Amino acid sequence: ALFLVVLLTSSTIALNVIGVNVISEAHAAVSEEQVYQYLTDRGYQVLSIRRGSTQRVMSTWYADTIKNGIRYTTTVYCNENEIIGHGDMPF
Repeated sequence: ALFLVVLLTSSTIALNVIGVNVISEAHAAVSEEQVYQYLTDRGYQVLSIRRGSTQRVMSTWYADTIKNGIRYTTTVYCNENEIIGHGDMPF
């Protein structure tokens, strides 16, 4: 009986830890490197990138950028696993 209790307890702890890791990976699905590549592919010079808010399904990144000689704060919008768009605000 003791063996069964230990086995069930360790299985529950292991599943909880695995679940936390899956959730953390989902929130970090779009990396800083992907955001950098996305912006440079669109003609931006990237000065810095920082993670913004992360919610259950959406996340944002903020970048200080230059495009066509104009400096911007560029917001990059992401869903669970890909970049879905961006917007610029002059610096």
